[in-house]
Amino acid sequence: MSLLQVGMANGAKMNLDRTIQSVLAEGGILGFYRGFRVGAVRAVPMSALSFGTYELVRAWLPVQAGSSSSAISAQDETQSLEVT
Repeated sequence: MSLLQVGMANGAKMNLDRTIQSVLAEGGILGFYRGFRVGAVRAVPMSALSFGTYELVRAWLPVQAGSSSSAISAQDETQSLEVT
């Protein structure tokens, strides 16, 4: 349980100043980063999975006519045909 949750469970009302002082007294400046690694270990693979899924779905979906991306790709195709 976090320090704030314990304080509130005991009926003590903790304000921001007391909470900051308690974290500094108990864990120093590194006390504010407690739990960061766990969050990063969870977030990094999830972000990679989301990005990979987005790219796969984007490649599988047909390009809609009239969108700016299709206009750009059509322009690129005509330029590449002119060069070759």
